[in-house]
Amino acid sequence: LQMVQGARVALLGRKIRRSPKRHYAGRVFATLASLVLDMPVYDTQCGAKIFRTTPALRTVLTAPFLTRWVFDVEMIARFSALHRTSTTTSSTSTADAKSDAAPPSPSASFEVLTAAGPAAATPA
Repeated sequence: LQMVQGARVALLGRKIRRSPKRHYAGRVFATLASLVLDMPVYDTQCGAKIFRTTPALRTVLTAPFLTRWVFDVEMIARFSALHRTSTTTSSTSTADAKSDAAPPSPSASFEVLTAAGPAAATPA
């Protein structure tokens, strides 16, 4: 377990205040992020995130992020790429390979999110 992420979900008895425009823009963004990441992420823009301090986290944070407004999606992409790399490595010292490796670059499809611009994450 490398990361715990919160999500704003309207449950019975809970009220999340945001305009319909922001809600739907957020849903479109979250859907695109889920497609790009190939994992079901409901709310990438929720600020509640906890990371375990590991060599993998250090590797993920080594390179500068491509953007400031979707860095959390980029972090998930980097963790995912790092996990894929480590599971395909047949080396006996996987821990050393993880800590010494350059951070994997996000997939080319990540650029779809950055091309959309910050409007998807901006409050209405």
